Amino acid sequence: SGIDVTIPDRQTCCGALATHTGRPERAHAQQSVNVAALSVEAGGAGALLVEAAGCALELSGYPAPIAGAVTDVTVYLGDMPLPPLREVPLRVAYHDPCHARHGRGIVDEPRGLLHRIPGLEVLEPDEAEVCCGSGGAYALLHPELSEDMGLRKAGFLAQTGAELVLTSNPGCLGQISDALARIAPDLPVLPLTDLVWYAALSVTPIK
Repeated sequence: SGIDVTIPDRQTCCGALATHTGRPERAHAQQSVNVAALSVEAGGAGALLVEAAGCALELSGYPAPIAGAVTDVTVYLGDMPLPPLREVPLRVAYHDPCHARHGRGIVDEPRGLLHRIPGLEVLEPDEAEVCCGSGGAYALLHPELSEDMGLRKAGFLAQTGAELVLTSNPGCLGQISDALARIAPDLPVLPLTDLVWYAALSVTPIK
């Protein structure tokens, strides 16, 4: 697609997990490392692409020029011309990460990207706006409530009749995968961008 991608050296964790677990000094130290690693690139780049919704929200609170350059990868891909995508005759359900939906107002863009894949049927689960129970460090701090939320979310996703669940945050992916393993073990979960990659490269997706 003619995009020049640079991966800066010496990046580290964005600091979100340190913030969630009450370690502001560690979060600040991680931010300092990333500011040094990313600022020059972000200042000259059209976008700073982030795949994990939780990281994107944290990075959007960094100083300029990083904050202004942060772009969710689903938003970026949705706005750009893509190579011809192969038909993917699957029913899929998309889970909105809270960091994207509530933190950054990203709702329509991932769905719009999915609708560009021929043959794909995008199904909407009940309570799409509700957290899966991962919530950064929430699952560690409140494991029982987190487990209940995960099972409820997995149930609604399974009830759509989807053959594949997609999401855009690793915490959500792990939480939903664990819950589905208990109630719908044959229903796989993938990052949304993996499915786009499969469609673009004509690789058969996992069924």
